[in-house]
Order: sequence, then C-alpha cells, then structure tokens
Amino acid sequence: LSAFFSSSARPSSPVRPTREEIEKYLQRGAAIISEIKVQPDASGLGVKVKFVQEDNVLHRLGIKDGDVITRVNNKTILNSEELFNSVLNISEMPFVNIEYKRQGQTDTLIYDL
Repeated sequence: LSAFFSSSARPSSPVRPTREEIEKYLQRGAAIISEIKVQPDASGLGVKVKFVQEDNVLHRLGIKDGDVITRVNNKTILNSEELFNSVLNISEMPFVNIEYKRQGQTDTLIYDL
C-alpha cells in the first residue's frame, strides 16, 4: 500500500492498512457505522467528522475528528449514507482518493491499494 499526500497536512504516522486488512474490516458491513459519527457540513458540501474511532479504516487512512470529507474516489459526499456507501466500496477500487478539508484547507489523500 503506497500513499500520496497532496499537501503538508499529512496525518501523524497512521498505521496504513493493507488491502487484505481493508477487505477484512469491510466484511463487518454496517457495524463500522458505529465507529464514525458525521453530520452534514454547514457549507452544504461534505460531511464533518465529529468522531472517528482509531481502528476505523478512515482513521487509518488519515482522516481525523473535525475533517470535512467532500469526495471519495471522485464521488461527491453530501451525507452520511453516501460516505458509508463509498467506504463499503473501497475494496473494489484499485485506489482510494479522499478529498477533505482540515482547518479550512482542502487536501487529498490518495492511496494505491
């Protein structure tokens, strides 16, 4: 698993998951929903992460509490359902591309799986 961070807002040494770990994690299905709490962002673009459990796949990919996730694999995220559907489909993709805002700055995490 290799990663590319588009700016200096890199996560502080997250333990990067392998494709096998992601696939095993996603087999839990709807159970992963309890590990992340989001709400629509006030801007109307994206969902704000209120809480993300440390072993959640998004946290392991670098997402933190307070981030606003706006796109996953080039799909616009406007609500929690779109986010969870996108996360559940990560293992089917050759890469993960997460666009988010952190402290007002837009950034993108790109991982080849």
